[in-house]
Amino acid sequence: MPALRGFPGLRAGVALVLLVLVLPLRALAGPGDDMVDRLGEALRLQDLAVLMRDEGLDDARDLLPADATGQVSPVAMAQLEEVFDPGLIRAELTGAFGALSAGDLGAAVAFFDSPAGRALVELELVARAAISDPDIEAIARGEWAARRDESGEPIASLRRFAEVNDLVERNTTSTMTARFQFLRGLAAGAGQPADDGEILSRVWAQEGAIRADTEGWLMGYLLLAYGPADPADLDAYVAFSETPAGQAVNAALFEGFEVTYGRISHGLGLVAGRATQAQDL
Repeated sequence: MPALRGFPGLRAGVALVLLVLVLPLRALAGPGDDMVDRLGEALRLQDLAVLMRDEGLDDARDLLPADATGQVSPVAMAQLEEVFDPGLIRAELTGAFGALSAGDLGAAVAFFDSPAGRALVELELVARAAISDPDIEAIARGEWAARRDESGEPIASLRRFAEVNDLVERNTTSTMTARFQFLRGLAAGAGQPADDGEILSRVWAQEGAIRADTEGWLMGYLLLAYGPADPADLDAYVAFSETPAGQAVNAALFEGFEVTYGRISHGLGLVAGRATQAQDL
């Protein structure tokens, strides 16, 4: 599964982590319900949703101003819990899979429910939880920087995996969209008129830095996650990613995460803007 990093815009650097399908709510169920359910179970989507919620709340606590007690206010924390609700995240991500064919879903289930697929999902989840620690992230980035010029395995396969799934470009775009939405929410929450053109210009001015940070984070994460993988499993993953089904699933995943991160980033901006405004009163 291609990766999309934590919550773009919450920290100074932004990029990616763990792109995975999401188990749908029954209210949003469609013709491929059973296959999507099976895929969601194979990808351990409940675990992913909880990781995303915990990661987002931890970052948000560092971002928001503290009240007189030295903590983020209970009101702001309640609002953040709504923004990072795992059920809502799952429903949004699932919505992107309505256009997938039964054949694409079947091929994805066949791969991710195989022994190789299950092993890779486990590695992805463990790496995602680990890299949320800034010290581990720094180690992962450093490891990639030290090995990026190697021509052997697993570096060659990781490069191919990133290229096949267009991970740097797609994640750079997602990060810029999330940053744009965060700044719009921040202005709205603070009661200030938002000039979308000005905000967009500010985000585009950071494009080079965002792209470089995205690549460093992404490749460090991929090395952390898939470095320990069985080489045959990683080869199978790259091969699946090259198929029409793999490409369709990858595109849908990025679509879903862009919707989710856009909403989360805008919601986080609103909460931060309101908290800052309340503190200034």
